[in-house]
Amino acid sequence: MLRRDPSCKFAVAWPGHPSFRAGLSEDYDWCQRAASHGFKLVYDPNLVVDHPCRATWDELRSKWRRITSESYGLHQAQGRAKALWLVRALLMPLSISFHMPRILRSPKLKTGRERTGALITLTRLRLWRMIAMIRVALVQDPAKTN
Repeated sequence: MLRRDPSCKFAVAWPGHPSFRAGLSEDYDWCQRAASHGFKLVYDPNLVVDHPCRATWDELRSKWRRITSESYGLHQAQGRAKALWLVRALLMPLSISFHMPRILRSPKLKTGRERTGALITLTRLRLWRMIAMIRVALVQDPAKTN
């Protein structure tokens, strides 16, 4: 959440600003630009952000392709080493075991079949993300991986 003068509307305070940079998380870019205009980032526990459900593998893959590319752009913008990114990619499959209990305990999943489907999706997605992270690191321009 951003705070400045309550009478100041963010869109009005930022007319004609250039579009977001390709390959860099727009949330990060937006926050950096807001801070440079005098806004202060604050936490609001009452704020709710809703994201659309991804109901198909293609929708999930598209989302994570974009996020992986943006994350790598941010990684590069912060001057971090490519080797660190590759280590994180290789560790991605380990995250499956950390998220499994959450799936197994979720009250939203009522049957064993639903839990099995969720575990398969989690595993498939994390393995895909590992490969995507390695692939994006081998491309010079992260924006070209979308």
